[in-house]
Amino acid sequence: MKINIPECQKMGISNMGTLITIICMLEYGIQRLSYKYQVNTINDIKGYTVTFAIKLIKSLRTLVIVIEEQKDYVVANAILRMLADNISIFKLIYGNSNYEELIFRHYLYILDGSSARFRELPEVIHYDGKITKEEFTSLEKQIKTTREVEQRNINYCMQILKNHPYSAIENKVIDNIIQKSNWKNKSIDSLFKEKNVYTWKELYSLLEMSQTGTSFFSYLSQYVHGLSISNIQLEEDNDDFEPIICTGVCLSGFLKETLFAIFKEDGEYMMDGYLTSPQGIEHWSNLGEQYREKLINIASNSDSK
Repeated sequence: MKINIPECQKMGISNMGTLITIICMLEYGIQRLSYKYQVNTINDIKGYTVTFAIKLIKSLRTLVIVIEEQKDYVVANAILRMLADNISIFKLIYGNSNYEELIFRHYLYILDGSSARFRELPEVIHYDGKITKEEFTSLEKQIKTTREVEQRNINYCMQILKNHPYSAIENKVIDNIIQKSNWKNKSIDSLFKEKNVYTWKELYSLLEMSQTGTSFFSYLSQYVHGLSISNIQLEEDNDDFEPIICTGVCLSGFLKETLFAIFKEDGEYMMDGYLTSPQGIEHWSNLGEQYREKLINIASNSDSK
């Protein structure tokens, strides 16, 4: 179904064009930030935030490619669900204005991931002859090294969390949160009696979309998990992709808003030189001809004053 966005119509730009222009701004801004925040370690919050955002922006560009070139409806929906999950996490943790809570959630998030990876890697593996001895030795060494890295990460996170101001409060809720690496916790209050973990549907509410929108993201699990809805054959009609594109516009716009809020002190730096960059040129090419002429006239009148 074709969906019209009034703001896009005024600029003579398609919904896909709008998505691409937002991606262009995000790509350029994050590229600039990556020059400034080059360290990507778990104890460098700004650098880690930039790395997380790079992943999201690459996924948005992939969404465009899947729709325009592959016309793959199922994969496009799966990417949309992944983006909703990831941008919700990005907002919950790194879009948090409370720095103490941000740090607490960040190290719980890292602890959760490192612990899961450590558990999945066997402490000992046995040679079964299915690969060469050399390959087995290399694999054994790789697993051992990765386990050691993850163990160091776990130890470091636990040290930070135990010395965090929240841990100074004698509170079984906080102890339980740390024990379970519960970065999705709702509260650290000892009087909190509800189930202390956000559901994905509750996290989607952070995206500031309607109730219908948050329910839609839950529905997209059909495409992620290969349920029967994902097997329905559709004709390659561009209109079928319009709801996906419009949702992509909403998600990318929200990500842009969140990213610029996090790095508000770098806002001018992020977009310096944008207009003459490859992304700026792509942005310009996606604007409607009449709107481009209008902008040129405004700029010309401004210069003549």
